[in-house]
Amino acid sequence: MFLKVSLLLGFIVLGTHVWTIQKEFVDISKNQDYFVVSMEFAMAVFNDNNVEENAYRLLEVRRAKQKRVTCSFLVGALPWNGDFTVMKKQCADF
Repeated sequence: MFLKVSLLLGFIVLGTHVWTIQKEFVDISKNQDYFVVSMEFAMAVFNDNNVEENAYRLLEVRRAKQKRVTCSFLVGALPWNGDFTVMKKQCADF
């Protein structure tokens, strides 16, 4: 009896964990303006950080997903010198 109850509880916990993983990203349209800009930015950052001579480019997008993240930044600034420093960054997923 104890084995059956523990097995049932294990399936319930595993099922809720899989359900939350599937709900993490939401399908979005590839025709949204912010999607195109986000992809261009991601490719530019990737190409800037890549040491190879040939830059990579995006050929096709099959499916788009969205994940919302909220970030707070504490920035120290000396605007007369043009110095801006990120002092603290805190991000949270939704």
